[in-house]
Amino acid sequence: MFAVAFAAHSPTKPAGFDRRTYSDDEDCARQLLAIHESVCRTPPSPAASTAAGQTPPNAAAPSLNVVLRSPEDSVLLEWMFAHEGVHYACKGMKRFYQRREIALVLAIFWAMQGCDRSVRLTQGIVSSAIEGLLRYVRRGSLPDTDVLANGGFDMQALQGDSPVEVDTRAVAAELVDKQPLMQRFLVRASFNPAAPVASRLCEQLLALPAEACADAGRLCAHPLMHQLFAQAPISADELQACQGSLQALAHIGAGLSVSEFLGRVSLMAHTGIQQHQRNEAPSLQLLTVERCKGHEYDYVAVPFVERGRFPRSVATADAYRERNMLYVAMTRARKHVWVLESGKRPVNHGPV
Repeated sequence: MFAVAFAAHSPTKPAGFDRRTYSDDEDCARQLLAIHESVCRTPPSPAASTAAGQTPPNAAAPSLNVVLRSPEDSVLLEWMFAHEGVHYACKGMKRFYQRREIALVLAIFWAMQGCDRSVRLTQGIVSSAIEGLLRYVRRGSLPDTDVLANGGFDMQALQGDSPVEVDTRAVAAELVDKQPLMQRFLVRASFNPAAPVASRLCEQLLALPAEACADAGRLCAHPLMHQLFAQAPISADELQACQGSLQALAHIGAGLSVSEFLGRVSLMAHTGIQQHQRNEAPSLQLLTVERCKGHEYDYVAVPFVERGRFPRSVATADAYRERNMLYVAMTRARKHVWVLESGKRPVNHGPV
């Protein structure tokens, strides 16, 4: 990939480099699951053993660290890992259902007619959805531009409402399991029924017929959903990330009703909460390249290495920086690194 050869490694520090190819994203995820299983079967390192050759009871079990270029690439992986019973953690990013753009979509799904009300979104997801609402939706009366430029939009957006609304966790506690109130808040960004409509697009989405909830994947690809972010006061890079999240959601939600999809997401969230309460150590960690800089891990996998994806397609001036990001990801491993590269779009020598 870099048109260089590896120097002979030290015989006292055995290391492994495993370059694999994948046919599509699901194949890449399945290979990561197999790699994770093999890492979990690896005995602890000799350094973790006692003088008598016995492994101490508190020795850390081996874990796999998966380094990603883009947070949206974690959506499918989290979905498949959770459904295979893998206890995973995220560093440098939130779990996908806690990210504000995705949580906002989940809240809209839950508030739509045709969704099973027995499905319950966690307070954390609803809180992130409110953050998303304040981030991507402006009220009918636009906030003062000076306040917006100084990062005060969230407070400005809720001006005149109850002070508690500034605390998204407190707002979420009022909205959990209350569909009519959730519908009103998504449309008006306020508990006040007389407040002006903040989002015509949310209003139109919630007015879709119940049949629209038959396929969560198709609903994620609905033009109104894309317009919600396309019209948001955000940068081009953030818009691209939001569109990537929508595409990833559409992928995992394809063929599932909205109720079934939200039910699975809710199960993932509650399972994660229970694992945290039991203080269980994760056996797999997802992290961004930015988050892993300066750190080393025994076992590292770098998935979705693909021309135009990792490294990304960028302007010529930034091309070598993208190559450097790939180099950083690959060199975090102390013992073994797996690089999963697309068979259809392999990475060529030199910048993208």
